[in-house]
Amino acid sequence: IPSAVCVDNDDNIYVAGRTESTTNMTTSGAYQDTIIGTYNGFYNKYTRNGQRIYGTTYSSIREIFDIHCDKIDNIVISGRATDDSSGTSGVFQPIRLSQKAGHVAKFNSAGNRIWATYFGEFNNNYFSLRSAIDTASAVIVAGETYTTLSTFVTSGTFQPTVPFIPAYFHSYLAKLDTAGALVWGTFISSNQNTQ
Repeated sequence: IPSAVCVDNDDNIYVAGRTESTTNMTTSGAYQDTIIGTYNGFYNKYTRNGQRIYGTTYSSIREIFDIHCDKIDNIVISGRATDDSSGTSGVFQPIRLSQKAGHVAKFNSAGNRIWATYFGEFNNNYFSLRSAIDTASAVIVAGETYTTLSTFVTSGTFQPTVPFIPAYFHSYLAKLDTAGALVWGTFISSNQNTQ
């Protein structure tokens, strides 16, 4: 099921989403060339003429909701995490802390993973699976959470604190640098559910 598309500087096309298929979704030598479990995230790279260059599944994400190409044709994917320890060193969150955490990963144009980080905390934090890339190739993520005490919210931002309201979601916005480390984060919420 495709859910996101992007195009790089050479007009190569990337399609991402979720698959349950055990055939025809991957290519030999890809980052992950077989499905693990019931279904995985996937992304495929095609030429501008529709010929597939490579395809990979990515079992660390249940479903890829966003895929983006940066200015040097690296690929960033984001979605809901499915495992606990596929983050890489030096990133914001190398280990999953919440069952409802998100996962953000960066690959080069050949399909080799550069880094991966979780995004979520204790207290039923939930990353809402949306991302973007700015002109400097930093990664912007947006999501929602039950918690009001967060390690990804930083001082000096728009809204570093929000009131605790049981069973209410709070939305947030954060920036990761090109290496996957946290630059800043803020709530973008109110005294009502913000999703």
